[in-house]
Amino acid sequence: MSDHESPSAPFMSGHSLAQATTILLAACIVVDLIAIAGGYSHILAVAKEVTAPLGGAAPEKYNSFEFMVLMIQIAVYFVTGLVFMIWVYRAFRNLPSLGVHNPRFSPGWAVGWFFVPILNLVRPYEVMQALWRDSNPDVGISDRFFEQHKGMLETYSSKTRLIGLWWAFVIIAALAYRASAMVTANSTKSADVVTASWISLISDGLWIGAAAVLGLIVRGIEARQEEKWRRMTIEAA
Repeated sequence: MSDHESPSAPFMSGHSLAQATTILLAACIVVDLIAIAGGYSHILAVAKEVTAPLGGAAPEKYNSFEFMVLMIQIAVYFVTGLVFMIWVYRAFRNLPSLGVHNPRFSPGWAVGWFFVPILNLVRPYEVMQALWRDSNPDVGISDRFFEQHKGMLETYSSKTRLIGLWWAFVIIAALAYRASAMVTANSTKSADVVTASWISLISDGLWIGAAAVLGLIVRGIEARQEEKWRRMTIEAA
């Protein structure tokens, strides 16, 4: 199965999409902070009965405030994910016009790999690494251009630790969320609810880290593509 598509398109600035993505990521952080505050309050409310059996009655797994915040989280994360996917597609579609003649991933598969079971544990990391590398403004520009503008150009790296950090946050946060859901589903006493709530708080904290780092990555790639296009335009002129 090939990841490549032949058609190329003219360069289209991803600044607006990158800005929208980072704003939505900030909204995710705010909602997660609210969720952490609500979850901690819930822990305090049930901590007094942490060892008390509930006589066969199911413990209170969510209060109304927590449930409302959960629904908001789902909505905000859905919208953020949608805008982020559009940005990823746009960024990969720009690569041929930035001089990348054989990108590892096509725009369609760059998005599609996020949804392929099992492989989406690795491929999204590879997709973002490839996008960062191929957007490098120092690659694909002639030596003559650099000689003419020596001392005036910032240098760029083809690798970054941010993407590895982001993906580590995502994987661990997802595992923590799954663990919290399993404990909640099987809870029979207040101690189980408290345990699930603590794990959920950890998950939310990790998602905050993932959102913050992803915002830096998106802004970084957008800036790299804009700079590479600027250099190519100057060189062509």
